Amino acid sequence: MSRLFVFSMVLGLLAGWGCGGKQDPGVFALGDQTYVQELRLEGVRSFDAADVLQLLVNRPQGWNPIESRRTFQAASLEADAARIRTFYRERGHFDVQVTYDEPRYVEERARVFLRFHVVEGPRYWVHPGSQLYFAVEGLSASQADAVNRGLKLRADQPFDLAVWESARQEVRRRLQEQGFARARVDMRVYVFPAEGQEGYEEMRAAAGDRPVAPGTAQVFYFVEPGEACVFGEMQVRGSRHVPEAEVLKRLPMRTAPRSGAQEEGKDVRPFLYRHSFLELAQRRLYETGAFSSVIVRTDADQEDTRRSWGGRPSGELVHDPLGPALGRFHGTASSSAGRLVWDVESIPATGYPEVVAQAGEGGASFGRMRVRSPRVNVEIEVGEYPAQTYRSGLGVGLESGRMELYGRGEARWRHVLAPLNRIELDSRVGYAVIPSVLQAQAEGFVGRGRLAYIRPGFLGTQMDLTLSIRHEEGLEEAYRFGSPQARVGITRRIGRHFSADVGYNIDVFFIRQDALAATDSQGNLPGQFMLGYLDTTLRYDRRDAPLQAMRGFYLELYSELGQNVLFGDYLYARIQPDVRVFLPLTRRMTLATRASYGHVFSADPPVLRTQRLYGGGGDSFRGLPRRRLSTYEYVRGDGSTTGDALCLLDLGSRRCSPVPVGAFSMALATVELRMALASRTLFLAVFTDAGNVAGRGQAMRWSLDGDGLQLASGAGLRLATPIGPARFDVGYRYTDGLAYSDLRSRFGFFFSIGEAF
Repeated sequence: MSRLFVFSMVLGLLAGWGCGGKQDPGVFALGDQTYVQELRLEGVRSFDAADVLQLLVNRPQGWNPIESRRTFQAASLEADAARIRTFYRERGHFDVQVTYDEPRYVEERARVFLRFHVVEGPRYWVHPGSQLYFAVEGLSASQADAVNRGLKLRADQPFDLAVWESARQEVRRRLQEQGFARARVDMRVYVFPAEGQEGYEEMRAAAGDRPVAPGTAQVFYFVEPGEACVFGEMQVRGSRHVPEAEVLKRLPMRTAPRSGAQEEGKDVRPFLYRHSFLELAQRRLYETGAFSSVIVRTDADQEDTRRSWGGRPSGELVHDPLGPALGRFHGTASSSAGRLVWDVESIPATGYPEVVAQAGEGGASFGRMRVRSPRVNVEIEVGEYPAQTYRSGLGVGLESGRMELYGRGEARWRHVLAPLNRIELDSRVGYAVIPSVLQAQAEGFVGRGRLAYIRPGFLGTQMDLTLSIRHEEGLEEAYRFGSPQARVGITRRIGRHFSADVGYNIDVFFIRQDALAATDSQGNLPGQFMLGYLDTTLRYDRRDAPLQAMRGFYLELYSELGQNVLFGDYLYARIQPDVRVFLPLTRRMTLATRASYGHVFSADPPVLRTQRLYGGGGDSFRGLPRRRLSTYEYVRGDGSTTGDALCLLDLGSRRCSPVPVGAFSMALATVELRMALASRTLFLAVFTDAGNVAGRGQAMRWSLDGDGLQLASGAGLRLATPIGPARFDVGYRYTDGLAYSDLRSRFGFFFSIGEAF
C-alpha cells in the first residue's frame, strides 16, 4: 500500500505541474491586460456556434493548459464581425448582418463581456441551370474527360464555397498531372438576390423578360491549361552536410535535356511535368530523417502570369449564365442580372491552396497564356537537423492492472560514416506495479534500450537498412524476464501509401521469475531459451492523419516465422491482419472501426507463451486489464495445474488461481464514435469493444458469456497535444467469467498518449 500511496502522490504532483500555467477562472488580471470572460453569439441558428467562435481573435480563454493566454483586442472587434460575415457568406448566407454591442468591462477593466448579434437571412442554393463548368480550347477530348471525370458537383444543394473551391483546386491539380504546369483555373460566383432582399428589384429590372431564379448562386469555372511542360533544372539550397547529389538522386524526376543535347549511352527522355512528383520528392527527403524542413518550389509557382494573360478587364456577357448546364467559354463573361460576390483567381504566384478573395464589380477576359519556356525549373530548399540531438523526459502509465512511472531519453547522431546515415539511441527506465495472480502485487524496475544504425538508400533510393541491438527488462502477468535482442531489417517504400518491412531477429530470454515454475504445467518457461524468427510487416495507409485520423483507411499484415535451424529453439508461425476504417459523418464527428485477427501455428513442443497472443488494455480490449484477454491455466496450492476454471469455486485446499498463458487464436473488433468539442482541442469518444480467444487446437466459442465472446462499452476524453491526443477511457465489461474472478470490478480505466488505433 505504501508504494501505491507514492504513485498517487507522484500523479498528483505531475497533474499540478502540468496545470501550473492555468490560473483560476476568476482571476484574469495580469498587469494591465484584459481578458475576455464571456462572448455571446446571438442569432446563430444554422451552424454550430463553436465553429464560429474558433475563428475570432477575441474569444474566452480555453481550459486547455497548453494553450497560450489570449488578451482582449478592442481594435479587432470589427475584424471579428467581418470574419463572422465571411463564415456565413461562404456557406450561402449572402445577406447576413452582424453587429456587436459595446464591450462591458468589469473588475477594473480586468475582464470584458462581448456580445455579437447575427441575422442570418436566407440560405442561397445553386440553381440547377447553372454553368457548372466552362472549358476553353487547348485540351484534347481525352484530357478534358480526365479533368471532368468524377467531379462531385451538384447544383441542387445549398451553396458552400468550400465545395466549389475544392473542386476548382482539383481541376487545376488534374491539369498539372497531365503536364500543364502553368494551368490556370479561375472561379466566379454571381448571386441573384431573394425576394425582399437588397438588390432584388434591380435584378428584376435588369433581367427584363428573361427568367431569373431569386435566391440562387451561379458558379463559373474558367480554365486555361497553357502548354504542356517538362522538368528543367534542379537546384538545392540550404544543404550543409548532405551533398546536393545525394538530394537529387532521391527525386522521382530528372532534368529534361536542352534542345539538341544528347548524351551517349544515357537516357535523355524528358520528364513530363507532374505536380505529384513535387509532393513525392518532399516526402522522400523527409523520410531520410536528415531534414527538419523541405520546401519544393517551381518557377511556374513563382511567376505572376497576370501579365501574360493581359490582366482581368471587365466585359459583358457573351454566354448567358442561365443557359445550358455545360458550355464552352468564348470570350468575356458577366452576370446579366446578378451581382459578383466571389472572384477567385488561380495565379501560380500564390502557390496552393489558392487565395480566395472577395471582389466588387469587375469582369474577366482571358487570352491564350503565352508560356515563355516549356521547361519548369525546380528549387528545393532544405533545413537540416543538427548533427547531434538529445531529448529526455518523464512519463507515467496508468491503467487498470498496471501503474508505471518512467523516464525516457533519446539521442541521434547523423551523417555517421556517410551522409544521411545515422545512429539512434532510445532508452526507457521505470518502476512498475501490477496485480499478481499468486500474491498481493508484483513490482520492480523495468526498462528497455535500443541502439540502431540506419542507412537510407541501402539498395536504391527507397530501401533502407537497419541494424539494431536492444535489451529489455520486463514485468508481465505471472512472469518477469530479461531479453537481449538483435535485428537486421530492410524497409521498402512503394508509392505514396505502401511500405514493406522485413527483418530477421534473434531474441534470448532469461526468465527471472515464473508463476508456473514450481508447478506441473507444460507451459512453464525454461530458465533460458532463444528464438530466431523472420518478421514481415506490410502496410497500406490512406489515413488523412496517422496521429488522429478523421477519414481514410489503414491495412496491415504482420507475420512472424520462427525456426529451429539457425539459433532458434522453436518452430512456429504467427499471422495478424489488421483493418481500420475512418468515416467522417459530419465536420465534427467520425466513426472509427477496427477489426483484427491473429493465429499462431506451432509444432511440438508448442511455442512458449512469450510469443502467443494477448488482448486487453487501452490499445486493445478495454474491458480487461492489459494481457488478461487470454486462455488460462489454474494453479492449485499444491503446485498442480488444471485447465478447468471450476476449481476457482472450491473453498478448500483445492482452490486455485488463474494464470494467463496466451492464446493461439484471437479476434478483436472495435466501433468508436469520435466527436470534436471545445474548438477541436477536446474530443469525446464512445466505444464498444469485442474480443475472443481460443487455445491450441480449439475453436472459438461465440456465445456471449465468460468463456466465449467478451463485450465491453465505454467512453473517454481526448485532449489534443503536439505529440498526439492525451486519452482517458473508462470501459465496462458486460460479460464475466471465472477466469476474471480476481478482478474487483468490471470497470476499467486507461490513460495514455495517442488514439487506441
